[in-house]
Amino acid sequence: MDRKELMLMILMLHFVFQVTALQLHSPLMQNLSMPCEYDYEAHGAIEQLSVQWRSPQSQLLCHFIKHKNYRNCTQGYSALYTPGNITLIIQKVKEEDFGKHVCSVSKRHAFLDYIIELTQEGCAQPQDEDIMDIPLDDPAANKAATKIQAGFRGHMTRKKMKDDKPREEKQRDKK
Repeated sequence: MDRKELMLMILMLHFVFQVTALQLHSPLMQNLSMPCEYDYEAHGAIEQLSVQWRSPQSQLLCHFIKHKNYRNCTQGYSALYTPGNITLIIQKVKEEDFGKHVCSVSKRHAFLDYIIELTQEGCAQPQDEDIMDIPLDDPAANKAATKIQAGFRGHMTRKKMKDDKPREEKQRDKK
């Protein structure tokens, strides 16, 4: 596969498969509406549309198929459909509801996955960090760190020059 084919494939994947994220907060035992907004029906209704809501443990919570008028949800969950939005309603949030839910919306030849993360209200979740065990006295590591720092400084310099350019042009225009 040459570079042109690879770039075309990446571009195609961008249009076919997209992921967006939203974060919601809720206390335990409260009812919650989790929206999943999509733009497939922005210019009119679509006949064939399917939506699946999955739990943080990848269990199917709700399945909605518009053209078959089919809706099936696990007990304690329901789905509310309006064109452009399918909302998962959780009756009494439980401990296992916290985490990343996936709303998969598909139409003919295209689909989108939306990630909606539910966190417990008032509880800060620690962020996962990549811990790298790199010896600081390693010459190769020092060389790489120097290149990264130089690249960042170059980026910041170019950004500052770009930001300053419109100001210089405005000052010249005033004279």
